[in-house]
Amino acid sequence: MLLRIIAFAIVVSISVAAPRSNRADETSRQDVNGRATSTSSIEADAREKPIERSSLPLPPPELAELIERGDVHLVTGGLPQSNPDTLPIRGRLAGETRFRFRYRYDSRASWRLLPANDRSQAAHRWVELTVRFRSLRWIVDHEVWLLEPPPAKDFWDDPVVLHEFDHVRLSTAPQIKDQFMKAAKRLRSIRVPLQQIAEEGRVDSAKVRSLIEAHMHDALVDTTDYVRIRYRELDRLTEHGLRPLPEDPGLIEIE
Repeated sequence: MLLRIIAFAIVVSISVAAPRSNRADETSRQDVNGRATSTSSIEADAREKPIERSSLPLPPPELAELIERGDVHLVTGGLPQSNPDTLPIRGRLAGETRFRFRYRYDSRASWRLLPANDRSQAAHRWVELTVRFRSLRWIVDHEVWLLEPPPAKDFWDDPVVLHEFDHVRLSTAPQIKDQFMKAAKRLRSIRVPLQQIAEEGRVDSAKVRSLIEAHMHDALVDTTDYVRIRYRELDRLTEHGLRPLPEDPGLIEIE
């Protein structure tokens, strides 16, 4: 049975805190209680828009590499997606990093019915399922949203920008991809009850496809949850970017 290109995506947001401003237009957004006000300056920026890289100086080599590896897009305007309740007291959303994980694969599945040892097992047969991945891709992209983009000449040195790229560094770490790949490749050989993938006593290819996709989805969710936890730990260690990152934070620890 051939199973071709499948993709699934999860988007996660995280926020960074900055001191409140007294400018009225910076408080003109919907708050957690559902109240909203508006001013002409906010209305002008109500829609999210890209920050064009061509308008900025070249980033330092390390950030350029992260932009390439993480497929990072810079945006501003509109509303953040993070929950402001996670911020320190008197904090506001100054920036957030949104990552999306996807996978695509091309696989072939085969199976064999395992013999029953005695009559009592005849009604509860097991199937050995073998999955061969002819291709398996891990795809990552990011959006870095900034409430107030810093001046172009200071952009790549701005503390908010640098903090958001610390998040990108986490979600693009090679260990993250490795975790997903290892989980996905456990499908190479698994045993399942016949009744789980059978229709009228025979293995059903559609149910096999569903089983494979369920395992792939679980691998994606587990990897995403791990990165979400690491993001929160980064914000805890730095108070959402208000403190420098420790030299050895130990944020990526995957066995």
